[in-house]
Amino acid sequence: MGTVTSPQLWSEPLLPRPWKLGSLAASLVLVSQAVRLFPIASQTWTVSLFGLVLTLPVGAGGLVALFIVLFALSGMDWLLQDHPLYREIRHRWVYAVMPTLTAWTLEMALLYTPPTALWWVALLSGALLLVAILVAEYVSADPGAPGYWLAQIGLTTLGFLLFFLLSLYAYASHWRLLWVMPLLTVTAGLITLRLFLLYSFGRFCVLETLIITLLTSQALMVLYHANLSALGYALTLTGWMYILHMVLRNLREGTPLAEALREPLFVMFILGSVLLWLEWR
Repeated sequence: MGTVTSPQLWSEPLLPRPWKLGSLAASLVLVSQAVRLFPIASQTWTVSLFGLVLTLPVGAGGLVALFIVLFALSGMDWLLQDHPLYREIRHRWVYAVMPTLTAWTLEMALLYTPPTALWWVALLSGALLLVAILVAEYVSADPGAPGYWLAQIGLTTLGFLLFFLLSLYAYASHWRLLWVMPLLTVTAGLITLRLFLLYSFGRFCVLETLIITLLTSQALMVLYHANLSALGYALTLTGWMYILHMVLRNLREGTPLAEALREPLFVMFILGSVLLWLEWR
């Protein structure tokens, strides 16, 4: 669900209808916890492909992931229908990227957490975060809105935080590289596409998205065998993706190369220092 091709003058309403906002957020939270509410026995399928034996777990988790995508896609379109620029919004499916990834992360974070007070606090925090994301996505449909810059900051921060959490979970769970690579590669590509769309006022930045996705994919393969801690792996991979994003975004905006590299190099220095402290303390 993209955005308009050029900044427009802001017009009412600035925020989505409360009852629609609450309904969509509640639906995504409930769907994300469907595995706990309605446990379904998992099955394992074994597939032989070119001599490689693949084990595919099929169960409630896959169904939940599918329903999250469907709810987010249809729900965001439903929410945006009240926006005054609805008919001018292109690529509306892109607006569902952040809510989908957030619901997925919430599902994985709470799936194996005991139903204690902490679980309820995490669930409530996740629900409030989803509400904030839905509001930010709604506001970002109009580049001329007063809160557009705040939506940019919030969605950018969230995008890299979600990638960090998914990387941390996948590596800490000792998933095979065969599953980690497509999951994180697709996630990196979707987040990059959404963020560049956000900063370019609705124009797809295909080349920049492909470069960041491919280089992040290569990095995750190398780091997977680097014997890092889960925190070090997720931090390094997310930092690398952020550095690539900053460099290419600066260059796209016409910033001279030396200036475009200044902030990413500083981030690289900080990241390297933190990584050394984590791995060799």
